[in-house]
Parts: sequence; C-alpha cells; structure tokens
Amino acid sequence: MTALALKTRGRNGLLRLALIAGLDRLLAPRRIGKLVILCYHGIRSKDSTPALSFSRRNPPVDVFERQLLWLKQYNYQFITLSEAVARWEQGRPLPDRAVCLTFDDGYQNVIANAYPIMQRLGACGCLYVIAGLPDSERFTWTDVVEMALWVSKGRAFALNGNHCYILNTTRDILGAVEQIEAYLRSIPDRERLSYMPRFEQVLRESIPTSDWMRELKPASWESLASLDSEIMEIGSHSWSHPNLDRVAEEDLGKEVHDSKRRIEERIGRQVLHFCYPCGAFTPTVQRYVRQAGYLTATSTLPGLNDASADRFALRRYMIYSDMTLFQGHVTGVHGFLFGRSMT
Repeated sequence: MTALALKTRGRNGLLRLALIAGLDRLLAPRRIGKLVILCYHGIRSKDSTPALSFSRRNPPVDVFERQLLWLKQYNYQFITLSEAVARWEQGRPLPDRAVCLTFDDGYQNVIANAYPIMQRLGACGCLYVIAGLPDSERFTWTDVVEMALWVSKGRAFALNGNHCYILNTTRDILGAVEQIEAYLRSIPDRERLSYMPRFEQVLRESIPTSDWMRELKPASWESLASLDSEIMEIGSHSWSHPNLDRVAEEDLGKEVHDSKRRIEERIGRQVLHFCYPCGAFTPTVQRYVRQAGYLTATSTLPGLNDASADRFALRRYMIYSDMTLFQGHVTGVHGFLFGRSMT
C-alpha cells in the first residue's frame, strides 16, 4: 500500500470516529446561514464499463441516491443557485442546512441517472455544459486522456520523446493520468491541443466507440432543453473545457461569452451560472465572467458560502463514492479536522 493510500485510510478512520462521536452536531452552529455546494461529474450506471469504475469522478447511481437520501434524512434543504443569489441580494436568510448539487461537464448520464432521483426526492442543482460538445461526436479532453490510458493497460504509452509510461496495473494508469493531466493543464492551452491527436489515435485503434459513448457522451441539446429549471438549472462550463488560466486573452471571449450565448440559443432560456473548468481562474477570467452577465461562478475551492462570499469564486466540495468522506464534507467535520484538503 502506498503512503498516500495509508494516509487516506488513516484520515477516513479518524473522520468516521469523529462522525460517530457526534462532532457534526457540535459544529452545526457554524453552518447556520451557509450554503453547501456539492460538485459531481458523471453519475454512471450500475453496469458501466470497468474503465469508468476506476475514476472517482463518476460515482454510480445507487451511491448518488444513497447520498441524497442521507441529506433528506438529516433535513438538508435543497436550493438552486439562482434562489440562493436572490435571497442574498434581498437580505433574506437561506433555508436551514441549504445545499445545492452541481454537475460538471454536462454528461447525458446525469440526465438519465441523476435527474429522475432528484425529481423524486425534491432535490435541485445546476448542470454545467461544455457548449461545444452537445450533439457532436467529441468528448471532454480529460475523458479522452483517461480512456486512452485505460485501453493501453499492459502496454507502454509514449506521450512524447521525454515521457513514456508503463501501464501494467490500474495503479500505473492512475499515476499516469494524474501526471499527464497535470502536465497538460500546466502548459498554454494551444500547446495542450497539439497533444490530443495522440490520445485520439489510441482510442480509434483500441476501443469501439459504442463501448464508452453511453456513459461519457455529452447531453444532447434536446434533452437539456427538456429539463425543469426548478430542478436542474443549466450553466456554462466554457466552450471547450480548457484551463482558463492557460487560455490566451483573445480566446476568453469564446470560452466565456460565446458559450453562454450558444447554450441560451439552444435551450431557449437564460444561462446565469458559470463553472471554471478544473477550478482554474484569474482576475482577468473573473472579469470576463462578470461582463458576460453571469450571476455566479463556481470554483473547486472547498468551503461554505454566505452572502459575503465572492459570487465569482463560490466554494464547492468534490463528491465521490465514499460515504464517510461525503458526510464529512457536508457536515464540516472534514474541514474542521483537516483544513481545506479535499480528500
């Protein structure tokens, strides 16, 4: 077991003991008037491919339902981002234990798997759409990278002349994903784009599209337009999902302004909320988001939100399949014990 795995196991054990001991009840006054925003990505089907199972970003639908039932059991009140902003602007308090669900990347499986559960349980949230993907044959670049490495299991994968990865085990794949994505996020976005044909070629040669399209494909414009906005608002997650702090300023207009206009044209209603891909932003990016007419923008910074929060850097908790970690984030116990670490 790696040092990271041991550290994670130790933290989860301590977190579990703290929850059993009732630390969440002692911390409850700290959460009064605060909004908890939860960050999901895809909600995969129970019978999804093994290639999706190794990604913590895509919890299965039964876990998602169990998490929402837990929120209901402990009297959390679901609220949309628009309702939260309206209350803040009017000086009205948020409901007790206010929580909003958000879903990055605009996957069809959120509509197929999560939305019916949200309807049934009275939950609400926001689905952030990558404007250039619906009704296309394209996928998020991060999914392309992860799937290309997964189907290369048992072989070597050469990113370039200086980086070659031996992918014998799932642990090897996870390590390569982390390193490659970190590298691609660290370089100018136009340079990142030059690497993508390598991953796309691997996928074309190694896996039939139908085997992974069902879970990773973007939602269609028709299905997005059909959603009840009181249950699922639609926000923008940029045009092409780059790290916006690595995008040339002359390209920010398309990613921020044009994505908003494109989504509005296709779903027939206003898009008021933005989500920074990978949580990456700068003051310049925030300025573009404000000028485009959004009400909020969400980050990946962990923490709670109230009327004094920067509405263009709202905080969220990343949610995975681990119920103890989920409960720790929602109740604030994880943050109390470990600071603002996400895991």
